[in-house]
Amino acid sequence: MKHKYGHPRFDCISNENIKAAVDLADTYLSDNGIESAKRTRCRLALEEMLLQYQERDGNAPFELILARSITKVVVKLRVKGERFNILEANEHLIVRAREIGITTLPVWKYRRKTNVVFLVLKVNMPNHKTMNYVIQYMGREKHAFRNGLLMRILNMLMLVMEPWIAARIIAAFNASDVRAILTYAVALLMIELGSSLFTFFGTRLLERAYNTMRGNMRTEVSGNVLRIKTEHIDANGKGVFTERLIRETANVVTGIDEMVNVVTEAFRLVSLLIAFFAVSKIMMVYELFLFVLYLLIVLAQSKKTNEDSRRLFAAREVYSGFIGEMVRAARDIKLLHCENSFLMKLNAIINNCTDIEREYGNRKNLHYLARSQFVTWTDFF
Repeated sequence: MKHKYGHPRFDCISNENIKAAVDLADTYLSDNGIESAKRTRCRLALEEMLLQYQERDGNAPFELILARSITKVVVKLRVKGERFNILEANEHLIVRAREIGITTLPVWKYRRKTNVVFLVLKVNMPNHKTMNYVIQYMGREKHAFRNGLLMRILNMLMLVMEPWIAARIIAAFNASDVRAILTYAVALLMIELGSSLFTFFGTRLLERAYNTMRGNMRTEVSGNVLRIKTEHIDANGKGVFTERLIRETANVVTGIDEMVNVVTEAFRLVSLLIAFFAVSKIMMVYELFLFVLYLLIVLAQSKKTNEDSRRLFAAREVYSGFIGEMVRAARDIKLLHCENSFLMKLNAIINNCTDIEREYGNRKNLHYLARSQFVTWTDFF
């Protein structure tokens, strides 16, 4: 597991340090997509543990460790001092852990004169049920989605056949077999034409399905906004709902398209392995090794990209929410002459969002560079 915030250490369990640790944990959980209700209960559990350790020895140093994997977020508390099983002393923590939705019950250990408590929270990840639910929004265009996916796969088959036919042309040229050269050249031409047509019509069908899905999702979400209680809108801000209505519905479509690209690319790689098996078993073993290595690289990159996208989503929601509140309260802000304080806070939010967007973009470019360099050098070898 990797973590952005390192291991913040505190020299004592003072009230200020407790607040700082709890706020830091809350920010980290928010950046990693943990819902507001779970974050609140986790704050309370963490604060309660620190206060109890404070009662025993307020001068004890402690450390907060925040980390996450693809499916879970870990909040670990390390408190120096005498042995004190916080879970035995406070049974309510177990109950609160169940309320939070922690995947495993809190764990307490005593190592090297340090009390260690683990809280593990589950991160909701999309699965096949989620995908099936989302695809239902395509309505009558689901057949267009299936046909578009089929055409993408046929296009990948065409791309797999191209190098094989090109090799046949070279062999026929070396043998001065003009008839074979023309035959394979015509076949290559037909494959190129077929590939371009499959790409065109496949993309057209998929876009038709995506547009229908996007429109149906926005229609349903817009209708549900009217059913949301006013206090929820006031608590989260109008900008949050606007952000989810406009941007996040588009992001769902982007995610589905990325899934289609992954499926078709995987199909192409499998087809290449079969083709290499027919030509050379040694080459097939080499390509299989590269395929596994490439898959590990993509998985590692996807894990980091998911973390960055959650942080970016949270930052954009904060920005949209604050803008909505500022516009709604513009008259009161002017009457109270507090424009400068609001602008300073807005500037800080914008800078944070911009930094995360820049980091997200830079990481995506680095990931693309790493994948392309991997393919280039392995092709050379």
